[in-house]
Amino acid sequence: MLAVGYCAGLRVSEIAHLNLGDVDLQVGTITIRETKFFKSRILPLAESVTAALREYLEARRRAGAPQGLESGLFLQEQNGTRYATKTVMWLFIDILRRAGLKPSREVDPVS
Repeated sequence: MLAVGYCAGLRVSEIAHLNLGDVDLQVGTITIRETKFFKSRILPLAESVTAALREYLEARRRAGAPQGLESGLFLQEQNGTRYATKTVMWLFIDILRRAGLKPSREVDPVS
């Protein structure tokens, strides 16, 4: 999720709304449908991201996740539903905090 978002320069909501049918592994592109101002665009992906997506999609298939083109690309492990935009945002914030790139939520006791 992070690699796709970073490589393609996607908004959090765009990541959350990706479907399986939006990924073209043969060409190495991802389609972003009707986002800001109701426009769609096709974006190239780096070979490393395409390879990571290929591995992810194979693992997803083996796990029995839905394979329909309208199925969410990134699914929650617990219930197999697509991540909400807010959840994707919190996952990214957690990653940034663990990497030391974003401060913790602790409140300054002086203020």
